[in-house]
Amino acid sequence: MGAQGDEQKRGTGLADVATLIARLMMASLFLLAGLESFLDIPAFSTRLQAEGLAPYLVGLVMYFLTGTGIALALGWQTRWVGLAMAVFSIASALMAYAVLANHADLVNLLKNIALSGGYLHFAVQGAGRLSVDGWTGHRHRKAPAE
Repeated sequence: MGAQGDEQKRGTGLADVATLIARLMMASLFLLAGLESFLDIPAFSTRLQAEGLAPYLVGLVMYFLTGTGIALALGWQTRWVGLAMAVFSIASALMAYAVLANHADLVNLLKNIALSGGYLHFAVQGAGRLSVDGWTGHRHRKAPAE
């Protein structure tokens, strides 16, 4: 049996633990932003509307942030969630940080682009074995782009 088979016999490997930690770290941004938005809905709504978002979409964004954060943390439907988070990160960055002459906007735009790369990693690779997807056998399904 090869190295992969040996790892499966031994149980959880370093890659499984690292993938779990990475997933939790990447999920924390969306989860905390979503939960924070529920604590001060008027301020969150005002900020998003100032960035050009239609008022009727504010609630959807709140639930999207919270729901995708929870889903990624649990590793549920990770390929689709990762893709959605990547698209959201790019779209929100283009709305919020459009003044590229402003150094802070440029840094935040690049930060969101980098985060999108991490979310795309989960869209392609899946959640790993320490996840709902891993426990239910979804880790072997093809990525949305395939």
